[in-house]
Amino acid sequence: MKKRLISLVLICVLAFTAIPLQASDCMQSYINLMMGADQSQLNVTWYSDGEEANIVWCKSSDVTDGVMPESAMSAEAETEMADEGEGYYSCKAIVTGLEPATEYAYRLVNNGYQSEIRYFTTGDSDEYGFALVGDAQLGSGKLEDDTAAWQHTLDLIENDRVFESADFILSLGDQVDGYSEEHFDAFLNRELIAKMPIATIIGNHETDASVYSYHFNPANMSDKYGVTGAGGDSYFRYNDTLFLLFNTSAGAYDDHKEFVEEAITQNPDVRWRVAVFHHSVYTVSERAEDSSTLSRREWMTRLLTEYGFDIALSGHDHIYSRTYLMNGMEAMKDASYYDDETLSSATDTDGIPYFTFGSSTGSKYYAVEHPDVPEIYIYNQEYTPHVTMVSVTDSSFTLTTYRTTDMSVVDSFTLNKSPEKTEMPFTDVKDSHWYYNAVEYAFTKGMMSGMTETTFGPNVATNRAMLVSVLWRYEGSPEGFTHSFTDVKESHYFDKAVAWASSNGIVAGKSADKYAPNDKLTREQMAAILYRYAAYKGTDTKAEGDLSGFADLNKLSSYALDAMKWAYGKGIITGMTETTLDPRGNATRAQLASILMRFLG
Repeated sequence: MKKRLISLVLICVLAFTAIPLQASDCMQSYINLMMGADQSQLNVTWYSDGEEANIVWCKSSDVTDGVMPESAMSAEAETEMADEGEGYYSCKAIVTGLEPATEYAYRLVNNGYQSEIRYFTTGDSDEYGFALVGDAQLGSGKLEDDTAAWQHTLDLIENDRVFESADFILSLGDQVDGYSEEHFDAFLNRELIAKMPIATIIGNHETDASVYSYHFNPANMSDKYGVTGAGGDSYFRYNDTLFLLFNTSAGAYDDHKEFVEEAITQNPDVRWRVAVFHHSVYTVSERAEDSSTLSRREWMTRLLTEYGFDIALSGHDHIYSRTYLMNGMEAMKDASYYDDETLSSATDTDGIPYFTFGSSTGSKYYAVEHPDVPEIYIYNQEYTPHVTMVSVTDSSFTLTTYRTTDMSVVDSFTLNKSPEKTEMPFTDVKDSHWYYNAVEYAFTKGMMSGMTETTFGPNVATNRAMLVSVLWRYEGSPEGFTHSFTDVKESHYFDKAVAWASSNGIVAGKSADKYAPNDKLTREQMAAILYRYAAYKGTDTKAEGDLSGFADLNKLSSYALDAMKWAYGKGIITGMTETTLDPRGNATRAQLASILMRFLG
């Protein structure tokens, strides 16, 4: 009895003694970065045996000696027990507030256990690209061979110069052959999948697989349209492109029409509309005359034509093919519809090209059974895996498909659009003015607005608040920064811009607590701010222009000397005349627009 009392006392003492405990290790696997609702977000999914889950992230530049700062962002993950996961939880979280062209660090946390730090890099806010892969269908062949072929394709995407501008991977369904976790392990447990976002669609081999929904978390996934056991239709926006991902294993025109209208209503101002679906509607395979193919062809072409889609991407048939431009279900075969007789590009067309992409692994192939399908312009079946690079700008959408064996080109096609003409509302900016193009550039890019609804104020002097506001908007209006300036109030339109710029060393105050936002912005101050911004973006600031020919060089402040040499050498800032630099002269709004166009355009 005495020994039992002593034991109870010891237990109580230990229970109330503050002893730091190390969180026990948790399994974390199947880590998958997925495209978010737009370029400022990523959806992250992983498996763990720890039910409590969250993700922590920050800019990689904020990581010091392998330690993430206390200011790092975090988000709680939703968890659910995976039916086929043998006691593991599917964890899903959303990373938000991402800035373009920035490297980030992240770590996963389950039941207090923190993973190693991993990294990813966001894409540019203007031009971008992505890697496109057809049916990997791991497990259709010998799984070991399929896995090696999939890894080879991923290695090309990560290391070949062709894909150096690829921001993400788009997979056209049938990522795996069945519902086996072993197959998903082969597809997902790849190093690149944990650092480069992927977007997937539901293939016929995954249609009713709940395990698909445990591993993938598509943005804007519908629970009403195109729904099967694996999920429904989904969409995401990337820069000026709207990707609509159809689950063509379910529904027809009326069902998917509601989904399209919802997505377009939320994203009315995009430049490109891209339809992505698994089942090919124009094919040379044995399925060319199947009733299911003909039915999908009728409602899909009707839908895409009615809602002004630009391009259609599909998989399923493991044979590469490209149709002529299609006006509804009518092939536009005349060369006059294209830029030249090679039919490899078209400009300002209402026609839609339909692509079917081959296998990215070679796990499975189909033979060409219908070589004379009249809508198909070109096809390729060499029983060789393919991978495609897609490059997108405001005026072009180019798809080039390669053989993974030697990266030789299978086919390439470009859709071109003429630059949009934005009618500026400014009565004080005329076509004949030297600054018209610059003002149009700054206005259409959302960097500068008018002084009023109808006046731009080209000759109005700029101040210290204007330029930081322009750069802040160009960066995507980042938030979460603070400043200590008493003359910049929360109610001021430039408050968040000054906080961001001062926190990142782009601007400094006139004193410790005064920013002087309404002071005139001189040309040398403008050079200094752009110089620091270029350094912040990691741009080359070594260029040195020769300023010796300017008679007023002695008026240039010493702090701005390197900045002005750089700006002049890069052609960003020019002299007011051949012999005058006017470094302390005030920059007008027209001059600012011109400098921004030379710097950022």
